[in-house]
Amino acid sequence: MTVVGVGVFVVAMLTTEPNWMMWFFGILMLASALAFWVTYLLYRIKQRKRGQ
Repeated sequence: MTVVGVGVFVVAMLTTEPNWMMWFFGILMLASALAFWVTYLLYRIKQRKRGQ
């Protein structure tokens, strides 16, 4: 879903006339995806250390 979200963001920015609202929500979407993956990776690292 993250790849699809980034793809939709890029297509929307290239095919439409972007305004400030599209940039705001697009950056918000990308930031939330980045926050999810960073949190997930930190969780996996913590679980791996606990399992040793």
